[in-house]
Parts: sequence; C-alpha cells; structure tokens
Amino acid sequence: MKTETERVRRVVAMQAKARERNRSAGIPDMEVGDRHEPCEWFSEIGFAAILDRLGRAAPDADWSEEGGTYEDREAFLGARRLDHQRVANWLREAVVTPIRHRNGVIMGDVRIMWPDRVPRLKTWAGRQSLVQIIRQRQQALPDEVPDVLACEAAISGASGIDRGSATTSLEDGFSVDAVGMKRVTRIGMELLAIVGLETLPITVHPDGRSLSYEAAGSRWIFAVEARNKYFSRWGRAERLVVETDD
Repeated sequence: MKTETERVRRVVAMQAKARERNRSAGIPDMEVGDRHEPCEWFSEIGFAAILDRLGRAAPDADWSEEGGTYEDREAFLGARRLDHQRVANWLREAVVTPIRHRNGVIMGDVRIMWPDRVPRLKTWAGRQSLVQIIRQRQQALPDEVPDVLACEAAISGASGIDRGSATTSLEDGFSVDAVGMKRVTRIGMELLAIVGLETLPITVHPDGRSLSYEAAGSRWIFAVEARNKYFSRWGRAERLVVETDD
C-alpha cells in the first residue's frame, strides 16, 4: 500500500513527465504566469492521479522532435487520446455515494474528504451538494472525449469550482440563474479538480479567507469569493512572494 505522501510524489512526477512529453509532441502546456485558475491546476493533478490508478498508455509511444518520425508522433498522440478517453470513462462510470454526516463523498474507489478537511473550500450551500455537482457533470460527459480537460457542456447552475463559469450578476449584468439560462461549463476539468484536490496539501492562512498550495515550483494563494448570498467560487491564484530582510 502506498502512503498518501508517496502517492502525491508519484502523481507530481508523472505530471512533470507528461508535460515534457506534451512539449516534445508540440502540445501546448498550461501557461503559469503570475496568476492562474486553481481549478486548472487541481484538474491536472486529478488527471495524473486517475491515470496512476488505471495505467498510462502514452509512455509506450515515445516521441521526440530529435529523430522522431511522423508515425512516432501519431502513435504518441493516439496513446494520449486513449488516456483521455479512459480517464473520461472512469469519471463517467464512477459510482458516487455520500458519506453520512459529512460533506465529502466516495467516488469510485476514491474517498474525497477535502470538503470536511478544509471546509473553507466549499463553494456550495443549502440543497446543493457535492454528490449532485458530480452526478450532473457525469451525466453531461459525452461518450467520446478526445481531451477530457477541454470537455465542455451547457448545464444549469454553477459549482464555483471553475471561476470562468461561475460569474456573478454584477459581471453578467443580470442573474443567469434567475432566468434559467444554462452556463457553458468545463465539466471534465471540474470533475478532475474535485479528485485532484484530495491529493494536494492545502494551507489555510490565519485570516481564514486565504488558502495556498505548491505548484510549478512556487506557492500560490487564492481566496474563496462570494458569488451571492449563498454561493461562492474559487478566486484566481496569485504567486505568493515572500519578502525578506535582504
């Protein structure tokens, strides 16, 4: 049995190797400047974590710009598409059950406890629950998914996990939910972020609002922002600069 620390290290190492392969194959990497969306980073961790359980296809199709052939590149991209399809299938088919007297859930063979471990991360309230959020996105996943991170669907309501689909009435100029409009949501990314966040250590800062995590060699800080009276969303993460006496 792997310890949680060993699993996190393995996932991060797999993620780094995947980024290198993607760059070699001409696949753009996620750009990390001074700000990024937490959902995007958490989803990459989730993708690597699920592949760690399923077994990765892409490493069997090694390809590099130096000395690589067209057939090598096509084999790599084909294996990459297979990885994305297998992860999408796992997300769609995973049975989701609530944990009694907890906000967390069991998704497939993954126990997701971060809503109880770090309650500040919760973006939902009232009748909405994590089980409902997951099941709604599972049902919206199409049968064929060549890129699960880019998979989108128009669904009702926003989870607040992906800031881009959780706009406020002030930003929109009207209440999207009040008029019953659907929102284009990165459903694959949100599902992966829910899984990925379980393996990523999160620090809650003394102010009670700010949270931070390690990513791309830096520490990033973000806040959970209020969308309205009841619901919240994860704000953009900014690189945390530690001031020194030098």
